[in-house]
Amino acid sequence: MVSIRVKQSAFLFLNFYLLTLTFVIKLPHIVFITSFLWSVLLASLFISYISLYGTKIRAEFPSRLSQGEEGVIIHRMEKIWFPLPHLTSRALLPPPLVSISPASLGFPQDRGEERFFATKRGAYKIKELRITAQDFLGIFQLSRRQKIEGEVVIYPSYVKFLTILSFAEKGVEGLGGSQPTRGGVEFASVREWQQGESAKDIHWKLTAKWRRFFVVLHTQAGSRSQTIAIDCSPKGVFGDLKDDTFELSLRVAASLSFATIFNGGEVTLLYAKEDGSIIHSRHSSFFPLLDELARLEAKSPINLPSLLTSVPLGEESSLTILTSLPDSSLIPFLEKQGEMGKISLLLLMDGASFGRKGWFANHFLEAVKGLAITGVIRREDNLEERLENLWGIRYSI
Repeated sequence: MVSIRVKQSAFLFLNFYLLTLTFVIKLPHIVFITSFLWSVLLASLFISYISLYGTKIRAEFPSRLSQGEEGVIIHRMEKIWFPLPHLTSRALLPPPLVSISPASLGFPQDRGEERFFATKRGAYKIKELRITAQDFLGIFQLSRRQKIEGEVVIYPSYVKFLTILSFAEKGVEGLGGSQPTRGGVEFASVREWQQGESAKDIHWKLTAKWRRFFVVLHTQAGSRSQTIAIDCSPKGVFGDLKDDTFELSLRVAASLSFATIFNGGEVTLLYAKEDGSIIHSRHSSFFPLLDELARLEAKSPINLPSLLTSVPLGEESSLTILTSLPDSSLIPFLEKQGEMGKISLLLLMDGASFGRKGWFANHFLEAVKGLAITGVIRREDNLEERLENLWGIRYSI
């Protein structure tokens, strides 16, 4: 359905004035002028209406967009009968996404960019476009809606902190005497770099000396992979809709996952969905993991102790637990992990920094001392420095 809005009322006023004179005075030349002006007006409106109704636009939505960034939606003209003046297109975005400027598709352009701001992470369905233009005389503004199927996925923001797989180089070539600084990294061998391999393992000193690319092959004592258990229960979520403890925990999960995958490890996400089903998803690539984190909601009926019962006992990867509501019922699980020689990393999102004072139980921290590496994450913390410090403590034990 096309809607019409008058932009310049002077033209219409003149036509109505002449039409009134036609019926009152009944002069032939006024009748002719009025008929001519109205015929031009109606012809312009009719042709513009038909042209706008036949206009088809395709929208291309951005990918790999993080919370707080500005995104661009590309609008492309697929079909148009007659080029209309001031033709614009705008996607009808859900409220968390704020449109900044529509896409201009004025002739001869068949491509325009709509800019918007991503205020909150999530996966948002886009179902309609609003196409707006003026008629050929510039008197009326016409608009219509076009059905589309699209999705905008806003990733949670994350920080990139220093990795643990760094060598303290010794000797002339920095190879034979190299020892890991932390994390249990062990030197294995060195060989020439092969086409298609990552450049992050290139040994630049040896490459400069022999003028050929060499890579360092290394192994790590123990597993570089980790399982991240995320508490998706709504009971422990403190803060507003755009900034709460659950959103902070997703930022932490994304940051730890980046460090793990960057170091060649794999990340297993463990969480419960709204329907009560428990999900184990394993990732060796970072962006599919971010896409999954973007779709998480704190609506699960499964509490954290019940979630942790699904952790495989024989799993070799280290375990990280993210929650904002510590529960003493976690202690038996942590004790069992300790008996198997595993020390979990328990990160607590501090609700006091989100305005929920007095909820944090200090006796819980005392009870889990020695059973887990515990860290309290606050909203005002420098997340990069905080996680780097906790990461170093974890891999130095």
